[in-house]
Amino acid sequence: MRPALLVWAGLAACAPAQSGDKGTARPTAPATKEARFEGRVVAANATSIQAPPTSYSLNGRLYNHRWSKIEHLADDESRVEEGAVVARFKFFAKDELPRIKSRIKSRRAESDRTKVGLEMTLGKLLTQQKKAALRTEAARLDTLKGGAVSAQRVRIYELQYAMTKFEAQAITKRIAAHRDTMAAQDARDRLRVAHADQQLALYALYAKRFEIRAPHMGVVNYQRHPWHRRKVRKGDGLPSGSPVLSLANDRVLAVEIFIPEAAAARVQLGDTLEVFSIADDRRWQVSLSEIRPFPQQLGFLHKDDAHPRALERAYVGVASLPADVDGLSMGNEVEVQFVGQAGAGQ
Repeated sequence: MRPALLVWAGLAACAPAQSGDKGTARPTAPATKEARFEGRVVAANATSIQAPPTSYSLNGRLYNHRWSKIEHLADDESRVEEGAVVARFKFFAKDELPRIKSRIKSRRAESDRTKVGLEMTLGKLLTQQKKAALRTEAARLDTLKGGAVSAQRVRIYELQYAMTKFEAQAITKRIAAHRDTMAAQDARDRLRVAHADQQLALYALYAKRFEIRAPHMGVVNYQRHPWHRRKVRKGDGLPSGSPVLSLANDRVLAVEIFIPEAAAARVQLGDTLEVFSIADDRRWQVSLSEIRPFPQQLGFLHKDDAHPRALERAYVGVASLPADVDGLSMGNEVEVQFVGQAGAGQ
């Protein structure tokens, strides 16, 4: 009985596996270039728009939020002009504007009050300087009475003249020091007002980041949400730097092909491919024009950690689709098959 069992086992091992056998594991990477790879339709020429940075300092406060809420999005697949608002996010520092304006107003008023007070003090010192100059001149004239008064009296006049001259010089020095104080105070006040004005400029800069305008004319295409298995939409919260939408320069499409690492060595630029529509299996023939240098996990490329092969790594190839493609739009998933090697017909 044992030889019969061995023959049956050997025949079973040589027989081809049936597609319905539950014990047969499907290979994770295609063994030949005839196998179909996953792909995705993208805009051939597009500018990616990301969520704005959520960490910044304004008016002495640090804002550090983990995400931004979408308050407005231009319609998907709509054509927009350059400068049009394509996305707007919630600006958490909006309440800082009245406080910044109040601080600017307060510092300018304080600067004006200080300036007026210093000018009044300077005016008083200048008046004292004029009075001291008159007293000094009167004391000098008294010293000329040498022939009319006693020598003792002349000595007193000379002492009074020296004293009034010293007082005049002291007032002159006080005026010079006060003017230096006024210049320093004016520089300080200017810096304080300029700092407050700078906060207003920073507010405008940060607020502008949360209102994203089209850098050029193009077609709006929503990106997929990082963890919801759908396109982004109004009301979603996104971390800083997350793709929100792309702005296609034109309606020319391309296909991104996810080439598993095991098959990457057999793929080269110029290879001929067939792109299959998953919906109706229509096909278009294209040529591989780019292979990006670093592989990524399929979960990252699909932006879906629940993808059945999320941990597998693949290179991204790019091929332009014909201009007359009908029935495909950005975001459609396709299958791609290699049908010809570059230079094979030569």
